[in-house]
Amino acid sequence: MHLLYLNVRLSLDTSRERVVGAQLRAGRRRRHRHSLLLSLTLTRFHTMRLCAACCATLDGSSTVPSHSEKPDSPQVDFPCGHSVCGACVRKRRRLAQACILCETANDMLASGSTRTSTASSSASRSASRAPSPPRYEDDKAAGDFVLGGDSDDDEEAPPAKETTASPPPPPPEVQADAQADDGSREEPPAYEAGGVGLGESDGKGAREQCALHHVRKDDTLQGLAFHYGVDGHVLCRLNKLPLSTLSTTPHLLHTKPFLLLPPTARRPSSSSEPVLPPALERKRLVVRRFQIATKCADWATAQAYVDQVWQARDAEARFVRENRCARGEGTEGDELEVRDGGELEEAVRAYEADERWEREQRNVKGKGALMRGEFGGGASPGARGWGWRS
Repeated sequence: MHLLYLNVRLSLDTSRERVVGAQLRAGRRRRHRHSLLLSLTLTRFHTMRLCAACCATLDGSSTVPSHSEKPDSPQVDFPCGHSVCGACVRKRRRLAQACILCETANDMLASGSTRTSTASSSASRSASRAPSPPRYEDDKAAGDFVLGGDSDDDEEAPPAKETTASPPPPPPEVQADAQADDGSREEPPAYEAGGVGLGESDGKGAREQCALHHVRKDDTLQGLAFHYGVDGHVLCRLNKLPLSTLSTTPHLLHTKPFLLLPPTARRPSSSSEPVLPPALERKRLVVRRFQIATKCADWATAQAYVDQVWQARDAEARFVRENRCARGEGTEGDELEVRDGGELEEAVRAYEADERWEREQRNVKGKGALMRGEFGGGASPGARGWGWRS
């Protein structure tokens, strides 16, 4: 019995060792497989090329954008090893000039200083080409007073140190004029014949004043700035509009009937006349002022009150013409003499009278009982529903 127990125990230990050995071997194989996959992944990651701008994978193939039939330009490779895809180069051409990962702040400042120096050199060239201001023909006379000239204080001042540099001699024409002058002049010196007179401009005398552009329904401030070649900020400042009218609030342009164009506009105004005839434009302004005075938000209601005033005045003018024709003082072909002025006040008075009448009617008590008694109807105290008289 004891021997049987030992044999069973030995067989169990052997099977347990066999299972543990199999598990250890499986774990070693699994770890080896994981390490192999990790090494392959790292190798692939190190050999993968990404775009320095958008981090897209660069596989060497050219993609065709959805909005064009032409494929993107090939990728740009830099000597540092970085690359930029064709899509980023198409969006920003500057990415193909230098690597954005290797470009330092000094490089950017150097490029900015180069652009600044170029702009300053062009400005100096344009300033050198600009016409010089007009000068006087004659020098001052011998007895003329000059601000900052010799005075008694100069005698008391200590002598200045002598300088080796001598002042440059005056031009020959100035010397000749100074020799020819033997006394003071009563008339002020005149400008040169080629100078520009006061109140004149070189070739732009007709554009000194600001022009008007009447706003149309499809106008935008940015479009008008491009059309006339004027800076949008100048238009905003000249017409007292916020700068947001150029971008986020373009509808604020239509709060003004017209815009002032500066004299530097590239072309004359293409909308110098009002869009509406003068009579209709005046009527439209009266309607707007009526809405402001009465706080009436309904355009149709405001226009109805203003039209009522216009129609009453037209009827009054026709009545006056008929009376004159009856007396023999005029003919039927005479023009109507419509009374002008005061339309806004009459329309506002009519609106306020209607509002007052509506408030009074709402405040009347027992209005329904009076109406039922007036028409002879009503409900009897002991009957249900309405009892109508036959």
